[in-house]
Amino acid sequence: MEKFSKLILFIYIDALDFNKLNLLLDKTSFFRAVDTVLSLNNIPGYSFGIQSTLLTSKLPQEHKHWMPYIYLGNKMKEKEKDVERIKKSLVPVKRLLPLKLRFNNKVIELVFTQSNNIVHRIITGRKALLSSIPLEWFDKIYVYPYYYMNELPFFKMLEKEISKKGCQVYYLGHNLNNCIEKLTNTLLESYRKSHEKVLLFLYVDDLDRVGHRYGAFTSHYLDTMLYIDVFLRKISETCESVSKDFVLLVFSDHGMCDTAGKVDLVRILKRIIEHVEFAVIDATLAFVWLREGSHVDDVVSYLELQLGDQAIVFTPLYNKRELERYGVYFNNREYGDVIIQLKPCRIFYPNFYSSLWWLKALHGFWSTEEVQKSFLVVRSSTSHSDIFRNLKSVADVRNILFRLVE
Repeated sequence: MEKFSKLILFIYIDALDFNKLNLLLDKTSFFRAVDTVLSLNNIPGYSFGIQSTLLTSKLPQEHKHWMPYIYLGNKMKEKEKDVERIKKSLVPVKRLLPLKLRFNNKVIELVFTQSNNIVHRIITGRKALLSSIPLEWFDKIYVYPYYYMNELPFFKMLEKEISKKGCQVYYLGHNLNNCIEKLTNTLLESYRKSHEKVLLFLYVDDLDRVGHRYGAFTSHYLDTMLYIDVFLRKISETCESVSKDFVLLVFSDHGMCDTAGKVDLVRILKRIIEHVEFAVIDATLAFVWLREGSHVDDVVSYLELQLGDQAIVFTPLYNKRELERYGVYFNNREYGDVIIQLKPCRIFYPNFYSSLWWLKALHGFWSTEEVQKSFLVVRSSTSHSDIFRNLKSVADVRNILFRLVE
């Protein structure tokens, strides 16, 4: 029985690798019945930044939500106002929120306090969790306070604008185990309220968590892909039965590859620590600030010698044209004097994850990397080919949503 004139379901799957889709293409797979699979130009960064671009149509330099975490070295001697400027640039929050981590399927809250603009760590009853990170190297920890897509401020903004188009927006959460039931209840609620047009969002992070923990070429990752495939078939059937105009959009932000070794940044920088301050962003990007009197060419040469073919070492004006193309401009000292970007899929130690488990897989950072490929899968009950014809980039997805709800 058709209850809605238009029903759109947008499913954001974190770390569904485009190159592994062929593993799902048997006769029962959801992906065999889709209308379109579009490879999209991505942005530099991690899921936080990709979500922000998707929701705003803005590039990272514009929305400034593209770096999830930053550790600043404890030798930092910048003036207080400079440190605050760096903080505001890298972490777009006015206050530090508690960091929530998952550990053995439980959410653990790490509490931080702030005194005299210096963040000190206080971990109540959970000190063992961070024992593998030499935190004596750090006296400031800035944390990105978002985890799921609906926690971003941009989601509320999108929800408000879509509602003005006469379309009701719902967020179904991120738990596949009860999602079908939640979808059914949400549709019933919307029907009782006489909503004719409905846009549903679902965030799926199972693959990302499994890939980080077990690896991208393991039975855990493949089994999770198969589980998601079955789920997509079920949820598609449910939605098709209640709307004459149903569109299912399945978006993946990046792929996943197994880690190929770690880089001990603390050990490398120890030898020149009298010349530099440094920050580790997530697990693959690091910024280095030079102290007064140090020579950037000497530091770059040293880092290139130590890192070899594991990384690209560049100054903020390196390859400026290409960086501007993707909307990230490392063109001032807020991003350091020297930048280290590891090649896929090598990781820095210490990093955000190393306190919980050894990171078995990761993805890329630059949008040009194969493992950073994003894509959109479309399945609809009516033809919308004209809407998707000009879809080229992650930054175009928001506009597609608005055209669909018209």
